[in-house]
Amino acid sequence: MSTAVDPWQELIQTCVLGSNRRQPTISSSGGLGELLARLEGHSEEKILMALAATSVAIRAGQLPLKAADLPAAPMPCTDESRKLCGSYSLTLLNHVFGDQSKGGEQRKRKLIMDWLSFCSAAGQRIAPEYLPRLIDFAGQNRELLMLLEECGGKHFRWLLGLNKDWKKAFDSVSPSSINVEALVEQIEIGHDEERLDAFYILREVAPERARQCLEALWDKESVVQKGALLTLMKRGLSMDDEPFLETVALEDKRKEVRTRAAGLLVALPQSRLMQRMQERASQYLSKGGNGKLEVNLPAEFDKDMARDGIEENLPGGFDSRIGQRAGWLYQTLSNVDPAFWLACFGLDCDRFLRLVLASDEWALPLTLGLLNATTNSKNHLFQDAIIACDEIHLTESEAGRNFLKTLPPAKLEHLIAKKLPRWAQTDRRTAPRLDLWYYLEMVDFQWSESFSREILRFIIKEIRERVPIFGHTFHSNAAAFGLRIHPSAGANLEELNFAQQELDIYTRNGLERFVDNLKLRYEMQKSFEEE
Repeated sequence: MSTAVDPWQELIQTCVLGSNRRQPTISSSGGLGELLARLEGHSEEKILMALAATSVAIRAGQLPLKAADLPAAPMPCTDESRKLCGSYSLTLLNHVFGDQSKGGEQRKRKLIMDWLSFCSAAGQRIAPEYLPRLIDFAGQNRELLMLLEECGGKHFRWLLGLNKDWKKAFDSVSPSSINVEALVEQIEIGHDEERLDAFYILREVAPERARQCLEALWDKESVVQKGALLTLMKRGLSMDDEPFLETVALEDKRKEVRTRAAGLLVALPQSRLMQRMQERASQYLSKGGNGKLEVNLPAEFDKDMARDGIEENLPGGFDSRIGQRAGWLYQTLSNVDPAFWLACFGLDCDRFLRLVLASDEWALPLTLGLLNATTNSKNHLFQDAIIACDEIHLTESEAGRNFLKTLPPAKLEHLIAKKLPRWAQTDRRTAPRLDLWYYLEMVDFQWSESFSREILRFIIKEIRERVPIFGHTFHSNAAAFGLRIHPSAGANLEELNFAQQELDIYTRNGLERFVDNLKLRYEMQKSFEEE
């Protein structure tokens, strides 16, 4: 009795040997082979068609060897109620998939997310034949999968039911499909990476249960795994986590673990660590009789400071102008909500900020600490005061750059719009700081319609006047800017005619990448509006 041969392997062997040396005998390869053998055509054509059919069977998770094992055909998907997207929209989606220009997968992912967002906003759905490729591309990307669920209609769920890998990927990120007990089991017995993935998801849907798992397994975890799990505790962090962080993690014998725990406790204003930081800060900083701030630092570093995550010496590469003891001041202030100082000194934000900047040798550690504290607390009053202060150049320090990244988009746009040159202003005493593009490079956010129009008007004006202010930073980020600008700005692209302008090739290349991305996103948006 002959043994059935795997159709896929047989077809591969035939391709390797060549059809002249070996004719395909797929009729002897079990049920699927018998079905494939019915294909008509020349041998090469039959091989290609058989390969395609077998590939589809494998992708569907099924490759039966006996005709009797062939499963019943799945029930067809029920009728859709949402309108199908138009042919031009699909043409643009095909263009995104086929585009091999610079930017790689990150650019492609952003463009596909835009396409899906426009489809969702228009109340339309994706053509079903495009769903398999999109689901494969999405992988376990939650945002993409949620958009696919929204735009895929009933066919999306129908396809998930036919492919266990797709269903598993979707279930791992969909709150409605998450199995808490399965995640707990994965945390308890899985491999390190699997455990981290499960803990990450569980912290979102059941943060207390996730912490309980961590408490139970804490003594068995490696230092590396402890640090990774603590990092993931940022999700769903609350005062319910404080006792574990304070009495267990902060008491760990390894410095790396204590530092991670202290970083989490700093994010809890009511934590015991924050209370100790405030007590320590009130001893370090006071208001003198002359109205200025006075700094009084301890002579020696102590174990209580180390326990609370303060470093005795700042890491190498940090600003060399800040000495050892000034570093203690900087770290302590970084971990105190700036609103604490207003209550201590009876000052408003602007007056306190002026005292900080006027503190001579202590001005730098105080300013950087205040920037960090405002970043951590997101205190909107101090955000406004810092934005309005021309003496603080936010792009010149790590603390300033981190501050920028946590600002709400509206405040970011207001700040960056001030960097646009206003050559016509008669009251300007000095030339403006031309670091507009550097600020935009620092922060990755989607620009509003009004801000986008303002930036595009500036670009058009500079090109027309033949004194464009672009430079290396714009050139390096031009494609990214084209993905962040609001697509509606594409309506003004006709005014951005640089084809006949005398621009150097460096500037022209940057502008072309910017325009290509903006134009494609604008056409995507319009394609759904016009259907």
